[in-house]
Amino acid sequence: GVGVGSGTGSGASGVDGKKKTDDTGGGTSEEDMQEYNSKLQEEFDYLTLWKKRCAFERTNPERLTSPQELAHRVRQAYKEMLCVLTLYPEAWHMWSMWEDTLPSSAGTSRGSSENRAIAVLQLGQGYIPDSTLLVQAHAQLVEIHASRAGVNKSDEGSNGGHAGSKPSDSLKVLEKYLERAPTSLGFCLYQRLVRRYKGVEAARAVFAKARRVLTQHGQGATGSSSGLEKQIAVGASAVPGVNGVTDSTGQDPIPGEDPVSSGTKDAGKRWMVTNRLDVSIGTGAASHTKVDSAPSLKRNNESASPDNTARPVIAPGPITWHLYACHASIEHRLNKSPEVAARIYELGLRKHASFLTKPPYVIKYAQLLLELQDTVNLRALLTRALAACGDSKNSEQLEALWDMTLQCEEMWSISDPTNIEVAISVE
Repeated sequence: GVGVGSGTGSGASGVDGKKKTDDTGGGTSEEDMQEYNSKLQEEFDYLTLWKKRCAFERTNPERLTSPQELAHRVRQAYKEMLCVLTLYPEAWHMWSMWEDTLPSSAGTSRGSSENRAIAVLQLGQGYIPDSTLLVQAHAQLVEIHASRAGVNKSDEGSNGGHAGSKPSDSLKVLEKYLERAPTSLGFCLYQRLVRRYKGVEAARAVFAKARRVLTQHGQGATGSSSGLEKQIAVGASAVPGVNGVTDSTGQDPIPGEDPVSSGTKDAGKRWMVTNRLDVSIGTGAASHTKVDSAPSLKRNNESASPDNTARPVIAPGPITWHLYACHASIEHRLNKSPEVAARIYELGLRKHASFLTKPPYVIKYAQLLLELQDTVNLRALLTRALAACGDSKNSEQLEALWDMTLQCEEMWSISDPTNIEVAISVE
């Protein structure tokens, strides 16, 4: 039976027989998850019904002959939907996209419909200030409208507020968002735009700023990297591909570390830090910082932070592996610097031990090492990642990691017969 624990077991001391599904011991039971999923499905079905209602109104079931009346009726349907689904970004996005595609025959000029589409997204951001998707849609509309106004210069006089606007004005949209709600996804989207309009160095500066602003969320660094974190926090050191600083030899130095002990040279190749990760990485969970799922709003007139920047309205989000993967992809594909990209992945593993338990991040790093033909570090990375992900519940992602390990071992066995046993054991 359930009964009261005697204290001699694994620590069960109460009568609660519910199974905990949170690895960190947060206390979410299976019953709570089932109730949450049922309510989520109920809300999804409700949203689907409202979508059908708006789609039905767009078909003009009343056979209205006036485009203005039809537009007013459809617009009213969207307003009614948002009265009950105010906190759904998808509902605001649907209304905005409809306004943007509204033909000029509906009684408004093209510029007026574009302004109305942006105004809908701005109104949605007022109700959902931390919605990155609404901000991204807003930035895309600003960019598209400015490009369209530049092509059709003859219509600039009728484009209202778009006269003289530039596609790079979309940067301001994301900048305002990051001031009030810094998130990893927001910085990734902003870095892509900065790389497009301002160049390589500006994009690297965005990555460095994101690592200073966002929180660690309990993802501690390993070993000697504690000194590295302090140096980066004050901006006194350079990270390869991050701050755009190199040493006298043209190599990107790793701050807070002895250049001799930071890596080993073998046939002209630098051994990655992956080989020096502690064996216990990924097996123990650090104490997670408590972050509210719905951050409370703060006053805009609060005192400034130590770096002389205004505090965000919403508390900064945690650093996720997507921030490092995004920057590494830009360095690899756009800047044509795969070595710098490898150091970015390496830096992510050094500063955030939990990244080793994220198969998507490990696979991206492994694919880069495979292109660089760094067999030693690739095998070490896959081995440690599999050991760290042993308790993972995401079987699909873990299966992809095993598949890549098997493919690599079989490929290496072609040139080295001793790898055949390894490939068989992995299989």
